[in-house]
Amino acid sequence: MLPIGDLQPVSPELRGLLAAITEQAHRLRRCGLHDRAETLLRRAAEKRALPQHVRAGLHALADLFRAHPEALPAIALLPREAF
Repeated sequence: MLPIGDLQPVSPELRGLLAAITEQAHRLRRCGLHDRAETLLRRAAEKRALPQHVRAGLHALADLFRAHPEALPAIALLPREAF
């Protein structure tokens, strides 16, 4: 994996899609559907059309959801524009 400064930025369209996926995962998690939230992120990360660093990030978020199902992540408090 390249250093973070060397990664190519994603398109605005992909950024919006990723924001929608993570928002949905957080909603599922807040409703107590931890497994469904993790599955959503894992299925999205399987899409080979995504850049490798995006896929890795989705898997990392899914790992956090699995490791801490009871905690509300700080990222849920960020405005959508932060993505």
